[in-house]
Amino acid sequence: MKPILIVIDMQNDFFRKEGLAIQRQKLSAANNELIVFAREHNIPVIWIVTKYAADFSDATLEMKKYNSLICVEGSHGAEIISEMDFHPADDIVLKKRYSAFYQTSLIEILNHYQPTHLIMSGINTHACVRTTAVDAFQMDFEVILARDCISSYDRAHHEISMNYMDGKIGTALSNPEIFELCK
Repeated sequence: MKPILIVIDMQNDFFRKEGLAIQRQKLSAANNELIVFAREHNIPVIWIVTKYAADFSDATLEMKKYNSLICVEGSHGAEIISEMDFHPADDIVLKKRYSAFYQTSLIEILNHYQPTHLIMSGINTHACVRTTAVDAFQMDFEVILARDCISSYDRAHHEISMNYMDGKIGTALSNPEIFELCK
């Protein structure tokens, strides 16, 4: 087994939503526990970060329609939340849409590392985590969903998405189960 850890959208703007704001400390702690384990076991960590230009030139249709721009390049909102154990030596993939694979450098980085399993963590379950997991599955990667490290501002859609993905797109495991599997 040759895993890689993909941490999705743990950024300030996303934690402004009430449903995630109240989960921030718990979610950060669980993710950091997984990140520390990954580094101790030479598992590469890839950060997926959403960033948009302030002029809306690369914004989604929804953002343009509602004149609502988040994660603007250079803003505090686009930064990874301060609680996260981010290292500048980690790989970073910039994305503009839900999937971390869509028009990004992720596949090139994965081709370099040649992982057998992608461990996914981060937010939001029903959007970016789910579309990234589906795309990984479509490319024949074994997907592990880090159950303790994935959430959404919308609890109902989080549950629906996890139920949909677990056993079909990937396998949802707790941090202790991931540690045991990757030792």
